[in-house]
Amino acid sequence: MEEDFHIISSNGEEKKKKKSPFFISISVIVVLLLAGVIIGNITLLQKQQVEGTHTENTEGSIRFDTPQTTSPPDNSTPITNSPTPSPKGSRIQNATKTIILKSMSSEDGFVDSAGLIGINTAIKIGDDGTDTFRGFVSFNLDDLPQGTTISKATVRIYQTKLVGNPFGVHGAIKVDHLVYGTALNSDAYNTIGQKDKFATIPQSTSAGWKEIDVTNQLKNDTSDAHTRSQYRIHFDQEKVSSSNSENMVYFESASNSLDSGETPQLVVKY
Repeated sequence: MEEDFHIISSNGEEKKKKKSPFFISISVIVVLLLAGVIIGNITLLQKQQVEGTHTENTEGSIRFDTPQTTSPPDNSTPITNSPTPSPKGSRIQNATKTIILKSMSSEDGFVDSAGLIGINTAIKIGDDGTDTFRGFVSFNLDDLPQGTTISKATVRIYQTKLVGNPFGVHGAIKVDHLVYGTALNSDAYNTIGQKDKFATIPQSTSAGWKEIDVTNQLKNDTSDAHTRSQYRIHFDQEKVSSSNSENMVYFESASNSLDSGETPQLVVKY
């Protein structure tokens, strides 16, 4: 189908001509080319926005798996793995060590108010109806490592038996910290202690271990360069009961004279 078009000449005269088929064909081709370019650009843009491959899942939806970059851009900072910091307060402390020192048989035992000394025999406190008795334990500190920072120290003595009514007559058991040297003698009965009655042993009629916290006492001994850590055990209310009436508490000594096998210990944690 041909269409008419008008040409106006320079002198104002309008001339009417018809379009030729060739001109129409050229116009159609140009339009189609332009449309193709536009459609191609749109398709390319869509492909850039949705990179990678897509896979269909079992529900029929489409998932796009974006390829991962295997190397960082040239201007990127390399990624390094830093160690995870430990939480505050989680620093590992050195494990606590423990050493057990044994009482010395030549330095533990008892002394009575008349000056009688008992060595290599039971540690006993109370009275025998005539005199009062005090017990003693001594620990050699040579095996304690020098420069040790003591965190806890405990004296353990094993109560084996009771005779009479010692707690009813004499009350509570007290402990003194003192220094009486490398030999137990009669002077130890009345020697003024470095700290008298610093601890009380709970009353019990049953056999078993009695524990005394001596942390401060042992620290004093080591700071004063003592070679021994020594303790005196006695009743709070010392008196002689009726004649020939024994009221006594017995503890095992280093000599194991009572055959309990539970000899005195100084347990030190550092």
